[in-house]
Amino acid sequence: MILRPEQTADLRAFVDERVREHGCDHSHRFTEEWAALRGMDWDDLLDILDAQGGFCDCEVVMNLSDGSVLTAEPSKARTEGNWRVPESFVPQEGAVFEHVIACNPAKGRNSHAMEGEWLVPAPQGVKPRKRVRKSVHFFVGIHSGLPSEAGVVAVVPAMSAAAFVEKVRAGAIEELRGFGEREAAFVLSRIAGLAEGTPVGTHFMEVNDFSGKSEELRVHRIFFR
Repeated sequence: MILRPEQTADLRAFVDERVREHGCDHSHRFTEEWAALRGMDWDDLLDILDAQGGFCDCEVVMNLSDGSVLTAEPSKARTEGNWRVPESFVPQEGAVFEHVIACNPAKGRNSHAMEGEWLVPAPQGVKPRKRVRKSVHFFVGIHSGLPSEAGVVAVVPAMSAAAFVEKVRAGAIEELRGFGEREAAFVLSRIAGLAEGTPVGTHFMEVNDFSGKSEELRVHRIFFR
């Protein structure tokens, strides 16, 4: 998607007029109104806004530059991918786990999976089925296949990594076909010591080793402002 300078100027003027009259409620209500009136794809426009720091109506007015062409990075195709579990990770033999990552729509942004649905980190390079921020990696619901930028730790009956994989594969989600016991053991071990309800996110971290630069999966605790 391309936002030409005259379109950006039109957007800023439209939103600025309404923010001055009605104030900003820290949403994109006026920006979304402009997009609908101009026939703009809302998801693609949001990607441009995120890249420019336009996270609400007043930030659209303040942060968007109207003197240059603004574009959104093209999305990668949806495909089965690689989780890039660190090579140093060795699963513990006979380990069982009592925590999983579940969707809680009240936590974070862009939680499209079903409430309580178990989540798995999306493999690298997969395209989400609904919009998430390009700057944030995401989880995938094991039954719906829908993305969530954050999840919470949930307590479940003890199970092995193999049993967890069976539940993931039962959902028949294309992107998760390659999710195996090693990936499951890594993800579940990362949250094993966290309390129920702890918010978590996921990302790929760049590392340097003797073979050069690479990326490794991470699952981490997050804090909301």
